[in-house]
Amino acid sequence: MPALVVFESRYANTHAVAAAIADGLRSQLSVDVAPVADAPWERVAAAELLVVGGPTHAHVPWTGTRRAVLTDERHRRDPDPAADAGSLRDWLGSLGRVAGTATATFDTRFRKPLLLTGSAAHGTARRLRRRGFVLLDEPASFFVGDVAGPLLSGEAHRAMVWGRALADRHVRIRFAA
Repeated sequence: MPALVVFESRYANTHAVAAAIADGLRSQLSVDVAPVADAPWERVAAAELLVVGGPTHAHVPWTGTRRAVLTDERHRRDPDPAADAGSLRDWLGSLGRVAGTATATFDTRFRKPLLLTGSAAHGTARRLRRRGFVLLDEPASFFVGDVAGPLLSGEAHRAMVWGRALADRHVRIRFAA
């Protein structure tokens, strides 16, 4: 399997970004998209390109603050069907080591300075590099209007374009080797 896009999503925003990235990757690669619970190590190890994303909450993937958000009435909304699939942070901890598999990371967050919002994509990239993955591109952020969304106008298209650029870069590197 050339590419695998793995995501954590609560309100379907990150899921929508993952799907758009996969659409872009499909310009040159075969792609599977899966929530973290459906991406065991064996599936990850078989991928030539791994793209991973999750929502940013309190500067990190939102595992540690999930309960607080879920009980806050301001953020009540129907969850993504994949919301109970597990946490990105736990999933990252379950991964083994690889030798140079290409990866890229993304997150969904507010459109504010990175210093204020933090970025789940940056933390995810660090964790993947420690396991031997090689970053194909800088971590990317896609923006939401509120904790429960929606994605800001144009973000799904921007995610698809980013996915297409990742596919181009991956193919160039693979054929240059």
